[in-house]
Amino acid sequence: MAFSGNNNLIVAKDFDNLANAYGLKGEYDRAIAYFEKALDINSVVFGNKHPSIATYLNILGFLWQAKGDYDRAITYFEKCKEVVVSFFEPQHPYRIATIQNLSNAANTRGMEFFQKQQYVEALPYFQKALDNAEATEDWAFSLMCLNNIGGSHKRLSHYAEGLAALEKGIARAQELDQKLGKPEHVTRLRRMRYHSAGCLAGLGRKQEADALYQQLLKEARQTNDTRLLEDLKNDGVKG
Repeated sequence: MAFSGNNNLIVAKDFDNLANAYGLKGEYDRAIAYFEKALDINSVVFGNKHPSIATYLNILGFLWQAKGDYDRAITYFEKCKEVVVSFFEPQHPYRIATIQNLSNAANTRGMEFFQKQQYVEALPYFQKALDNAEATEDWAFSLMCLNNIGGSHKRLSHYAEGLAALEKGIARAQELDQKLGKPEHVTRLRRMRYHSAGCLAGLGRKQEADALYQQLLKEARQTNDTRLLEDLKNDGVKG
C-alpha cells in the first residue's frame, strides 16, 4: 500500500527526528508538536492499538512530565497503558515499565497537592499510584503510596480510613523485610507508624497512641531521625 503526504511514514520519521533533536535541546514544546505529528501519521497507518503508538504515547508522557504538567503526562501514560495491556503479557518489561511510569506520575501529582495542603485533591492521585503499583507488584513503591494515603486522611481527620491504609502498609513492609532478611524499609515503616499514632489519637485510642509515640521517640533518638524528632516535637510528644 502506498502512502503520500502526511500519511507517509518517511515524513513521520522526519518529524520523529526533529522531535528528538528539539527534545535533546530542552525545547519540549517543539518536541511535543513534532511527536504529535508523527503520532497522527502512525495512527492512520497502524491504527490506535499498535506498539509503535504506545512508544509515542510514552515519549509524550515523559515530555509533559519534563514540563511539569503531570496531569497531561498521566493522560498519555494511561493511553499508553491501554495499548500495552492488549499486546503484552502481565510480566513483560515494557508493560510493567509503562504502568510504573503512570504510577510515578500520579504520585508526584498527588505530592504537588499534598504540599499545598490540598489533601482532598491529592488522594485520588495517590490511589491511582497505589493501584498501578500493585498491578505491577511494585510493593516497595506501594509503601510510599499507602503512607501518602494514610497521611492525607490523617490531615483530613479521616482517622479510620487513614489507619486502615497505614496498617496495610505496615504489614506489607514487615512482610517485605522478612522476605529480604533485613530491615530494608525501616524508615518508611517508621513514617507509617508515626501517622498511625496520629490516627489512633484522633480515634480516641490515647493509650495506644501514647505508647506508639514514646516508642517512636526512642527510635528517633537512637537513629538520629531529625525529621521524626521535629514532627514529634511539633505534636507535643515528650519523653
